[in-house]
Amino acid sequence: MTNNSEQKRSGRANQRQRGMLRGAYLGMMVVALAAAAWAQQNVQQHDGPGQGRMRGMMGEGRQDMETIHSLFGAHQKISRSVKKLDNGVETVTESSDPKVQALIREHVGAMYQRLSAGQPIRMWDPLYAEIFRQAGKIKMDMFNTEKGIRVIETSTDAWVVKLLHSHADGVSEFVEKGMAVMHKEHPLPAAVLGKAVATMKVLPLRTSVGAGKDKEVEQLFEGPGRKLVQITLRNNSILETHKATLPITIQCVAGGGVLKVGDALEAIELKPGVLVTIEANALHKIEAKPDVSILLTQFTAKL
Repeated sequence: MTNNSEQKRSGRANQRQRGMLRGAYLGMMVVALAAAAWAQQNVQQHDGPGQGRMRGMMGEGRQDMETIHSLFGAHQKISRSVKKLDNGVETVTESSDPKVQALIREHVGAMYQRLSAGQPIRMWDPLYAEIFRQAGKIKMDMFNTEKGIRVIETSTDAWVVKLLHSHADGVSEFVEKGMAVMHKEHPLPAAVLGKAVATMKVLPLRTSVGAGKDKEVEQLFEGPGRKLVQITLRNNSILETHKATLPITIQCVAGGGVLKVGDALEAIELKPGVLVTIEANALHKIEAKPDVSILLTQFTAKL
């Protein structure tokens, strides 16, 4: 009798425990499904037309790369026309395949987002690196077509217009040749590098820090043997330790900061008028205290 009673009590306890576990499991499932539904709804509410899945930077970068690879793989299904304007370029990129149409619109939207937010890609490619450096001078308008998208990119800066023309040619080559040219580097426009430069040119060097982003890089000139770039750091920003493969000079034109050079990172105070030469492959770093603007002269191998 005692054994039977204990067995019954044990059985009822086990049933209650199993019931509690089932209840907890169902509760977790309901929470998980509700969270997934909320996330899906939130994505649908915030994704703009043609922008695709633009979310956190890690996910966004991964999705951008997947979209780009898919477009290269489907390049034979894509048609493209380019009209070069005096102040920019107008392109129409389309496909008869609905899936490819969606990829085209998603990619264009993602690149618009990156230009606006200063989130570059292909920084190993000279043309793309310069386009992202000049992103603030580009106006981009997008219009969905029946089979793809029409994009108008314009600028009031003559140099940026040349960049836009070169970029349009590069994308057309991507469409024509696909994966074979995916990792091709694109030089800066031959119209600037290939022609003889004028005897002299007055450059728009800014002699005050002024307001702006924490880090700004503006190319002032590129010609035979050298390139001049103005770099402005604000709010105690830092240009992290790096090196140049050819000799450079750094001249402080506004504000103040610290330049650190060499393996020991010897500190040099930057103030207007200070000019420093740095040999090729020497490590250097710049710290704003709190704001500084420098003129960087990069000497190139070709004259």
